[in-house]
Amino acid sequence: MPNNFLSLRCPDCGGKIKEDERYCPHCGTDLEAPIVPGGPVDGKTAQEYCDSAQVDYELDTNLDKALIDCELAIQLDPNLAEAHNLRGLILDEMGRAGEAIASYREAIRLDPTLEEAKANLRDAEAEQIKNPPRIPQSIGMIEDSDRQNGGFIKYVVAGVIVILVVFTAIFGFKYVDKFANAYLMPKSPIIFVPDLPEGMTVEKQDLEIAAQTLTDRCGLLGYSYISFEVSDAGEIVGRIPTTMDAAEFAKKISSIGLLEFVDFGQTPIKEGTTIRTDLENKYLPQVEGQEWHTVMSNDGIMTALASKDPNYETYRIDFALTEKGTKIFFEHTSQNIGTYLGIVFDKSVIASPIIHDAIPSGQGVVSGNFTQETAEELAAALQTKPLPFPIRLSNR
Repeated sequence: MPNNFLSLRCPDCGGKIKEDERYCPHCGTDLEAPIVPGGPVDGKTAQEYCDSAQVDYELDTNLDKALIDCELAIQLDPNLAEAHNLRGLILDEMGRAGEAIASYREAIRLDPTLEEAKANLRDAEAEQIKNPPRIPQSIGMIEDSDRQNGGFIKYVVAGVIVILVVFTAIFGFKYVDKFANAYLMPKSPIIFVPDLPEGMTVEKQDLEIAAQTLTDRCGLLGYSYISFEVSDAGEIVGRIPTTMDAAEFAKKISSIGLLEFVDFGQTPIKEGTTIRTDLENKYLPQVEGQEWHTVMSNDGIMTALASKDPNYETYRIDFALTEKGTKIFFEHTSQNIGTYLGIVFDKSVIASPIIHDAIPSGQGVVSGNFTQETAEELAAALQTKPLPFPIRLSNR
């Protein structure tokens, strides 16, 4: 683990040490003595150090000691996600927001199902955007009223520029770009309408579901400042920065987003094939041909997170199931070993893996030829309700 992410600590006294030191400068401990990951140091395991840090953090008795215990826990067990999350909370409390965010991200990388770390990361990043560093204001004494007005405008413009420069230096261009798009850029409407056969109408309730689904997807993709509402004309309307390409943006969020795990039995189905399933939808047309049974759909997915595939130069989606979804998945995989379980998105086959063993963990991976962008878009779709009907951009 990089030294700029975690302070190395002596396993005996907890004092800070350098990577190349043989003996602790504080207590003289032999630092090259082997430490077994997950094993005890000074009579404590990684989990015990983490628990001790949790107590100090919750009671607010000694944050410095809590941080030391957290770092010792991570040294003993670098994969202990809850220790990384707790380290982030402690650093947040100490006002070290940048380091805290790094800790939350590491916790999520180690355990994509750790909801607390995800919530903490969202709060920390939102707080950074909400409360940028304040720049001292200089006020000059100008007698002439016209010059005074002109001078004031100059101060405002200069102040905005300075804030953006400092904000960029501290938080990076990504956050400044989000801030500018959310609050500074002019907006233009983006309008979606149902893409259905002529004469077919959509119920108002389903329009509202579609608007909320699009809003939720925007939030998951980082566009939390974009929301959608249903107009009196039955259109789904949002507002996006004028700098954004409406057609490209629409591609990111307008897929139906219906994921199905389909029982293919002894028949492997080729990727890219459009199939018919028994999952009913009053708006979605079905192709002709054999009807396959859907074992589970989006309702069984709790979280989905895009990540780099460690074995290839592509991205994948790591997902975790709800309690009900885990039960369904386990029952089906345990009773159908040796058969094919299709992963189908919007009626198109993504993959057709064979079931080798029962899967009781409630976790899985959707692999494919995904880029980071397409993986993030699919992950966002899987975490929201499917659109109840197809949509398209309005021509007006």
